Amino acid sequence: MHSFRHKILLFLLGLVVVTQTVTLFAVLARTSSSVQARAIAQLQASGASVRQLIRFRDAQLSSGVGLLAADFGFREAVASGDKPTILSAVQNQGRRIDATFIAVFDTDGQVVAATSSTLGMARGALPHILAEDADAPGRPHALLLGNGAIQLYVAPVKAPEIIGWVAMGFAVDAELAQEIRAITGNNVSLDYESRGRARRLGTTLTREYEPSELLSHRALQTAGSSALIVTLHEPMELVLRPYYDVRNALVAIGGVALLAATLLAMWLGRLAVRPVDRLVAAAGRIEAGDYTVALGAEREREFARLAAGFNAMQSRISEREQRLATAAFRDDLTGLPNAAGTERALTRMLRNTPGAASALAIEVRGLRDIGTTHRPAPRVGVCLRATALRLR
Repeated sequence: MHSFRHKILLFLLGLVVVTQTVTLFAVLARTSSSVQARAIAQLQASGASVRQLIRFRDAQLSSGVGLLAADFGFREAVASGDKPTILSAVQNQGRRIDATFIAVFDTDGQVVAATSSTLGMARGALPHILAEDADAPGRPHALLLGNGAIQLYVAPVKAPEIIGWVAMGFAVDAELAQEIRAITGNNVSLDYESRGRARRLGTTLTREYEPSELLSHRALQTAGSSALIVTLHEPMELVLRPYYDVRNALVAIGGVALLAATLLAMWLGRLAVRPVDRLVAAAGRIEAGDYTVALGAEREREFARLAAGFNAMQSRISEREQRLATAAFRDDLTGLPNAAGTERALTRMLRNTPGAASALAIEVRGLRDIGTTHRPAPRVGVCLRATALRLR
């Protein structure tokens, strides 16, 4: 990892990784918030549809119970206690609006006639409902009935004083939850809440979810001491599915980009260090004493100047070593071989020349004074001694 090429590679890859990571997190965060915001907006729009449906049911109940309570024949039957006529009237009205049940009570809250056999399970809550409606008539109520609950409207039967009460309601159960899901396309939970205690009436969720696993929106909560609550849900796994698709696509693109960046970084690293490698090779040749190979011209300006400097340095070192070699075997003043040069020449001659050889010795007297004085050159005596030697 200490090579220049590896450092270039790591730098380029690190730059790509950091850039992609920052971009990936920014895009994913934006996508996640956008997807969730869109899902919440869709739940809110579905909530408007739910409220419209409940208001339509309220209007049906309010109109139906009002018409029944105002019917002259029905009032006479209630006043006379004619239960068969009362029951026939409530059954006919129930079929008109497809009500779950209709019940008629006397002024004491006792059931006179009813279409539901389970109404007796709610007797304890009826006096309270009748009292609430007496204070604020014409508003919806919620009442537990059997395994579910009912969305209930109550109207007084007057002749002209109140002689009884008629109640009409729709079921609030799993079937209604499925109907709402068919309209909105969202999962629905229906709950009944009374005195701070809640009870699940029906849901379209197929399993139990943790709160963090659901995106929920309370679409409706009816008024009163007993309330019906309609909550729309969307599992987060479905909400975030577009986010996961975008994430997987970005990760795949990032992987391809990282692979391409790796290959590009390797190519650029090799391209960038190629002149350096040539300079390193040249330095190795210079270190080994080879000054014959010059560096070629580089295309990059900086490396071209460095190559020119290497060539100049190599040339100067070669010249300097040549001068040193010359000074080691020749006299600086005369250029003639010195003792070491003479010894080297004789050694080569003896190695390469078989048989006898001759040597000529020339003695120059006073030569040393020429190089060591600034005075006029002294007289130099030359004595030649030619000696024939038989060297073996």
